[in-house]
Amino acid sequence: MESKRKVTTVPLTLKLALSVVFVAIGVVLSPMFNIPVPPIKAFPLQHTINIIQAIMLGPLWAVANATIIGIIRNMLGTGTFFAFPGGIPGGLVVGLIYWYVKKTDWAAFAEPLGTICIGATVAFLIVAPLPGPTQLLGFMPAGPPPPEIWGLTGGLWVMWAMFGVSCIPGSVLGFVTIKLLRRAGLITT
Repeated sequence: MESKRKVTTVPLTLKLALSVVFVAIGVVLSPMFNIPVPPIKAFPLQHTINIIQAIMLGPLWAVANATIIGIIRNMLGTGTFFAFPGGIPGGLVVGLIYWYVKKTDWAAFAEPLGTICIGATVAFLIVAPLPGPTQLLGFMPAGPPPPEIWGLTGGLWVMWAMFGVSCIPGSVLGFVTIKLLRRAGLITT
């Protein structure tokens, strides 16, 4: 069954205002709802926010807002450098699938594809081994994640599991939130 949603153009001023609101929500809720899973700080609501803004505003807005939230979270100490590969790819993938493939709310479940498959892989291969800025700024210890976490050994799949702790609940909550916002008439795209 295909979705025949009418696409409406959101004015730039409304997009900017919504972006400010999404960034504020992400920053304010971060200290209360982050889950320390060393070396990351899982924040499921980041993925919920990514889904909502990707569907309401589009993929580039989701990427920009996730980046801003990541920067502010790092500055406040409520996030780690992993906030960037953990937040940005998911919003991008959801937005691309929603806006360019099929306008369906089920695109919310593409967030794990972006966050786990792309983001966690980038985090493991590029971000984790960085010895420079991440260690100097105190965001996280340098080097790859510990080889054993909670008795589990492995490499990349452990990073996928850590990102999944954040992403999967956030995707479910994002899907439910989108459905509720549609029912309330707050989303028209």
